[in-house]
Amino acid sequence: MPRKQYIKIIWEHRSANDNEFFPTNNPFNDSGMTEMFEYLESKYNFTVEPIDDWQIKNTVKGCDGGSLRKPFGLRIVDNDS
Repeated sequence: MPRKQYIKIIWEHRSANDNEFFPTNNPFNDSGMTEMFEYLESKYNFTVEPIDDWQIKNTVKGCDGGSLRKPFGLRIVDNDS
């Protein structure tokens, strides 16, 4: 998982918030992870939302000087607020 300081949310021109996470692979493609999110969402009253990939920019450069692949983005939203 890339470190948050190397991720930019380009649509809003800001750094990642504390409630945003960037795994290398899409956890919603894993049925076990999806079931876990559903359980946690119902038990603790929050929602896990994907961040659109066009909003994410990885600022880490590869050996060739190009940006590395964009990670998948998740945002955890507290439904009590």
